[in-house]
Amino acid sequence: MQNTERKYAGTLLGCAVGDAVGLCYQFARFPGRRHISLESFSYLPFGHYPPGQYSDDTDMTLAIVQAILETGEVSGPAIAEEFKRIWQTVDIVDPGLSCDDAIHALIGGTPWDKSGTEDGRAGNGTAMRASPIGLWDYDDMEKLRRDSEIQSIITHKDRRAVAGAVAVAAAVAYNINNEKLDGNDFISFIKTECRVEGIDPFMRYLDDMPELLNMPEGRAVSIIAGAGQEKRFSGNFITPFVVPTVLVSLYAFLKYPDSFLDVLALVYRAGGDIDTTGAIAGAISGSRLGVEHIPERLKKGVLNEEHIAGLARRLWLAKRERLGFRK
Repeated sequence: MQNTERKYAGTLLGCAVGDAVGLCYQFARFPGRRHISLESFSYLPFGHYPPGQYSDDTDMTLAIVQAILETGEVSGPAIAEEFKRIWQTVDIVDPGLSCDDAIHALIGGTPWDKSGTEDGRAGNGTAMRASPIGLWDYDDMEKLRRDSEIQSIITHKDRRAVAGAVAVAAAVAYNINNEKLDGNDFISFIKTECRVEGIDPFMRYLDDMPELLNMPEGRAVSIIAGAGQEKRFSGNFITPFVVPTVLVSLYAFLKYPDSFLDVLALVYRAGGDIDTTGAIAGAISGSRLGVEHIPERLKKGVLNEEHIAGLARRLWLAKRERLGFRK
């Protein structure tokens, strides 16, 4: 498996694994277990669903991949059709409110560029599914920003939600482009390339990321949990608000850049909406480390593992063809 191919597989399977394990423990808290390892986690049934089931985070991520493969581009109408298709044919697990509202509007006939929920609903539903944009546009950051917005506004009009999606896609793009990780360079890249309206709430914490990485984890997570809140947030867990969701995922990745397990264990320790932080952090970590760094028991145990791996390979081949390589 070629280097970029293994990163494509690592991204999509990392998303699914992080999502599926996180779904089992969503909004759980692990007091006193500061050094909990993902080795102690396993897939558990979620309601009547089997172990290895993932949520709408992965379903929507794969829908974007499918739309790209069908059209050869990031097309708002094509992605909207895929979202409608899965909502109507797949048992969507634990969908976010904004995504659910927007897609029901699509099903009711609202155009794709008018269906997004209004300003003020800045959830993490765009960021959770942004990794395929990083895989498709890693060589063109202007297009990455534009395509991130296209996929985002289908469900969210709030510019903070769009900016969060750009940041996740840019993190994946950085990892595809670079074999070695320099934390300061990574942060600088995110800040430089995420030049979109709505990014301001993220910037202070990106500036402070080196300091956050050097302080005790619990304190850092508590600070990140309140990031971007207009009113003081007294909790110390990650809500579905896009700003802390993206920031804790970047923080976990930078804290443990060489360990897929430790990245996920950190976002799970942080608590809250951990299927989504697991999906985002898993995708970012997988885009750096490659699929071979995802533990075999988790990789093989996730729902539709072979299908996801196949989509990753098809996306990689389509990108190579777009760049002028022969199949």
